[in-house]
Amino acid sequence: MSEPRTQQVEHLYEQALEAQRRGRGRAAEAAYRALLELQPDHDDALHNLGLIAMQTGRPLDGIGLLRQAFEYNPNKLYFWTNYGKALIAVGELELAEDLERAGKRAGIRHPEWEQFLALVSQERKLRKGLGGRRATLPDLTQARRAIASGDRDRLEAAWSTVSRSGVLHPKLAWLEGMVWLQRGRPQQALPILRRAAAMLPDDWETWAGLGNCVVALGHRELAAQLYSNALRLDPRNEGLRADVVNLYVDSDRPESALAVAAEAPGGLQAITSPELLAGIGRALKLRKRGEEALDLFDRAVKLAPDDARILAERADCFELGGLYEEALADWKAVSRLRDTAFREAGVRAAALQAELGRPDRAWRELIEYSSVLDRSAQEKYFKSTLFTINYAIEPDEAEIFALYREFERRFMQVARLPSRTPSTREGNRKIRIGYVSGDFRLHSATFFALPLLENHDRDLFEVFAYSTVQTKFEDEWTERFRRCVDHYVRVAQIDDDTLAQRIVNDGIDVLVDLSGHTVGGRLGVFARRPAPVSVTWLGYGYTTGLSTIDWFLADELLVPKGSEQYFSERPWYLKRPYLVYRPDEAAMGECGPLPALERGHVVFGTLSRTIRINDRLLSVWGEILRRVPGSKLHIDNKHVRHPSARKLFLERCLAQGIAEDRLILEYHSPPWDVLRSFDLTLDCFPHNSGTTLFESAFMGVPFVTLADRPSVGRIGSSVAHGLGHPEWVAQTEAEYVEKAVAMVADLDRLAALRAGLREQMKAGPLMDEAGFARSVEEAYLGMCEAARVKAAS
Repeated sequence: MSEPRTQQVEHLYEQALEAQRRGRGRAAEAAYRALLELQPDHDDALHNLGLIAMQTGRPLDGIGLLRQAFEYNPNKLYFWTNYGKALIAVGELELAEDLERAGKRAGIRHPEWEQFLALVSQERKLRKGLGGRRATLPDLTQARRAIASGDRDRLEAAWSTVSRSGVLHPKLAWLEGMVWLQRGRPQQALPILRRAAAMLPDDWETWAGLGNCVVALGHRELAAQLYSNALRLDPRNEGLRADVVNLYVDSDRPESALAVAAEAPGGLQAITSPELLAGIGRALKLRKRGEEALDLFDRAVKLAPDDARILAERADCFELGGLYEEALADWKAVSRLRDTAFREAGVRAAALQAELGRPDRAWRELIEYSSVLDRSAQEKYFKSTLFTINYAIEPDEAEIFALYREFERRFMQVARLPSRTPSTREGNRKIRIGYVSGDFRLHSATFFALPLLENHDRDLFEVFAYSTVQTKFEDEWTERFRRCVDHYVRVAQIDDDTLAQRIVNDGIDVLVDLSGHTVGGRLGVFARRPAPVSVTWLGYGYTTGLSTIDWFLADELLVPKGSEQYFSERPWYLKRPYLVYRPDEAAMGECGPLPALERGHVVFGTLSRTIRINDRLLSVWGEILRRVPGSKLHIDNKHVRHPSARKLFLERCLAQGIAEDRLILEYHSPPWDVLRSFDLTLDCFPHNSGTTLFESAFMGVPFVTLADRPSVGRIGSSVAHGLGHPEWVAQTEAEYVEKAVAMVADLDRLAALRAGLREQMKAGPLMDEAGFARSVEEAYLGMCEAARVKAAS
């Protein structure tokens, strides 16, 4: 090894030892692992890393590392003794006896070694004398009841009684392990339960307890093996079989779960455990065998009508099958049970209300649901309320905005970080921009965010991406985002205080929110003001309600002058459309000719979610269909794909005067062929469509839109003007109808519009990526200058 490399190893070893002496296990472990990258056979590093693993509840890792150290260098006595003691701690008596014999052959004599030999002798006597028929089995009735009910206090009392009784039995090791497990300390429970299983290999309860412990530590595969051991010893134990089935389902192995279920004595019809029935139902649901799953969930609910978990599983199964009213009833029932494990039941119920065309009822129910929850759960409900009220018809702008300000008052009152002034470009220092998003992956926002991030001027700006995407959801698009920024930082597991301080340390000048109140949004970070300039754009579409965010990036069509009072941020107006779009042209294919010319009738269409399709909108669409004889309305979204859901939606349409023979209710993904079949897209209101308007236009399909409430109801206006077609924008419902009727009255003109719309879009501002990036950068610089002026005043 070279001298610099040797010095580096020595430095890391001293660093690791010092951290270990100070009790800083994580730092010590990191240093030891870095050392082993340089010198894999460093025996003391392996040995000390093994000790840390044993101390932190990872005995399998610890045993392996201690054995490696011992095998690399059997000349160090403490390698022998610590490896041996570790073997005894986890119940590996046979391996400990092998080590005992090896030590005898090596002629080892030392007090530490004698201590190890005494441990081996003690364990041997315990198994021989207390593991056989002469051992007195303590009364564990109260302990078992406490474990079954999850009553920690009763379990502690039972353990205290049994442990003071003077009774000796290996089963006490099982009970001690379960006590540690109930305390939430699986690391401490694991070696005790392993030892119990080694002493009682024919006791199903001990294997099951060890399985529970391993589940708590996150090792599902190993847990399945342990549960299977227990099940072989007690095949009629339906609770145990349910544990195995659910474990396989949680590991996304439904076939294995169903195989275990099939071995139940007497078959499925003989099962009386609601937990087992529900577990099998979960497996069937994963295999998309919804009707069979519902049969089992129904049986389980009859046996346990107040079990929130089983009701929630059935609700989810109803929802997946399009049985939305049934799902809604179950989610409401779960919410009434107030089980803390299912606090989101009210959110699920409200989401279904909204998708069933009842957003006004949904947001009010969310407020009602949240009133009985603690503060941490209320915040999630309040965010859902804000999202839902954007789609509601009844409240006006002032009422909606008041709810957003209430969000800040109730949930965003946190200490702000010391104020800073944005950096200048003196000395060629780059302006640092930080984007915070939960959508750095395949998402509708990707086709708007990526063109900006990839076109930033890197001579002027240094770009940071703070990604709240969970690692398991990252994909090839995540990699594209990672490549196009200077610093990609995963922050999903970092709390708001830590992330805010990281942003301060990174010297961010402009912090940009891309998610708002949607999943992955980190408004709590923005409430702390970690950057001198903050702005929200793209991901949410309306105000955040936070006074700590300075700017709302917009254009004058999205946020008309005079509507600023409905935003907590100040609008920063771009002199161009507020979005830029990059379509996946290769996937989308050609636009194709106008279908109505060949088909002989007009098809109006929408790809929007049903949450946007309210009864007021259906009434307007019904009037358009009446004014255009023979025309049809194609609604293509996932919430109408199931027969039962389609029936519910059809009833709503019929109530607004739209006959069944005028409707096409389907779902296709991707939707490109569907868009090719549309002649004219009908936008929604009061909340306009978003991405689907861009997709429609790129596929040559024009749209008619209504300018409604600021931002969420003005997206269509911004897009239409960006395409050079302000004539598509209506100001009233009557004008909306007239425009739609007029646009399909002249099919030759509509065909010509279709033929040139894609090229027109490509040549316009909506796809001018470089121009958009320059405009946004100019805005960022202007925001920084405004902040400097404010700080100086």
